[in-house]
Amino acid sequence: MFTPVLTDEGVELFSVAAIGTTLGYDHKISDSESIEFNFKPRIHIFDGDQDASEFRSNVNYKKFIKYNFYTSSGLGFNYIKSFSSWSPYGGGDYATILTIGPNLSFGRRTMFTKRFFLDFGLGFAFNYTVYNRIKKTRPIDLEANDVQFTTSTESGPKIYYFNHVLTFQFGYILK
Repeated sequence: MFTPVLTDEGVELFSVAAIGTTLGYDHKISDSESIEFNFKPRIHIFDGDQDASEFRSNVNYKKFIKYNFYTSSGLGFNYIKSFSSWSPYGGGDYATILTIGPNLSFGRRTMFTKRFFLDFGLGFAFNYTVYNRIKKTRPIDLEANDVQFTTSTESGPKIYYFNHVLTFQFGYILK
């Protein structure tokens, strides 16, 4: 997936492969409205190695219009634990990132039976970083017989980024 990223240095296009799934629940409010709860664990892969784990949760309001088309809008929360960079002394630095932001998608529900359905939709999400800490491990004295390491934590950059939203969800109506 290609993700535009906004930082202090400008705009970059970031590319990453992500593998994951979505577990969701739609709570019916009326015949044309529901509240969606989604949990989306993912693994991000850079250069052939797993470099990040992401746990995304969304709470959305879904409104159905004519011919089973719908709009879905809400708020997304992300927790990302990622490999940040290699340390010059071996090992790596790790970042913990929390983001929050709105999302919007448009789609259509196709009913296969009275209860079994497929939702397909497209949209976007904006993510604002509320917490970004990088944990770095460095040697205290490289020339000592027993090399000791110290760990420090520093703030990472504030980044804002857009994600695509692709909905491809099989579901079953319980009532």
